[in-house]
Amino acid sequence: MLAREARAVNFDLNLAPVMDVDTNPANRVICSRSFGDSTELVARLGVAVLRGLQDNGVASCECSAGDLEPGEQPGDAVEAA
Repeated sequence: MLAREARAVNFDLNLAPVMDVDTNPANRVICSRSFGDSTELVARLGVAVLRGLQDNGVASCECSAGDLEPGEQPGDAVEAA
């Protein structure tokens, strides 16, 4: 469904999924976008999203702690302005 919606508006790239593991329940940012607190579950669901996007013509890339801003640490809560 995600790929179909992206293609419907002429997107052929999605910078998803976010594959952060929710290791800190107090971090509202990560917990709201994570597939869970288990690395196995996050990996399994993340790969399913990647395959679903790519199998339906949308390029994708996994995003995780590598997308930190300068000075940010894994687990830091970053609130949208």
